[in-house]
Amino acid sequence: MAQRKASTDAPDRLTAFLIRFRWLFVVPVLLPLSVLFKLWWSARERYIRTLGHAPERHDARVADIQHQIGHWRASGARGLLCTSRPSWMTMSSRIAHYKRPENAIRIELNDILDIDAARGIARVEPRVTIGRLLDRLLPMGWTLPVVPELEDLTTGGLFLGYGVEVSSHRHGLFNDNVLACEVVLGDGRLVRASPTDRADLFRALPFSLGALGFVVALELRIVPAAPYVRLAYIPAHGFAETCRIFADEACRADAAD
Repeated sequence: MAQRKASTDAPDRLTAFLIRFRWLFVVPVLLPLSVLFKLWWSARERYIRTLGHAPERHDARVADIQHQIGHWRASGARGLLCTSRPSWMTMSSRIAHYKRPENAIRIELNDILDIDAARGIARVEPRVTIGRLLDRLLPMGWTLPVVPELEDLTTGGLFLGYGVEVSSHRHGLFNDNVLACEVVLGDGRLVRASPTDRADLFRALPFSLGALGFVVALELRIVPAAPYVRLAYIPAHGFAETCRIFADEACRADAAD
């Protein structure tokens, strides 16, 4: 009991220290570092969009992933397969201690591969961010049916993590608008999964957090971007009235149009 209390007191003391001496550490050190990091991150994104943009190399990048998996298997398959993406680049505060050089697969899949306006489909690699995809779609008059609120979220992460950040009454969650995906399995095979092709794998991938394979491409449904959004303000007085109005609006005959 004493050990548990001591372990919980340590973060509290650290927090109190940072608050009390913030002018000695946070302002002169952390704030300048955060500005430098933002500048570096912006330069990195600009490089990916310009000099690093090479959708024609998609097949070669996928083949490299398969080669890395083959090397892992030939070396004794030590540790569970995972991506080599460092913890500080993810949207989670968790430190991934399970990642080792022998089981971490390097995945550099950052490109928008194709925008098929005739079919209403965007084919993207899994590390394409929402911000980058919308920057491409909106000037073309298209958008995603469900747009997450953080532009740094990746399409692959939203699909495999179930994309619970935002939802739509009409379109569901983000993963409900993924039409198909390409996956490299643990044995190195590249397969395509969709509601009609390997449907069991396709349905199992959301919320799998990457445990079933490496998604290397996704086909996303896109919709025309409306020039405006109509909002209606409906006042409600009390919780019961709020619930009634919400139910009435959700069950309207035209709510699913």
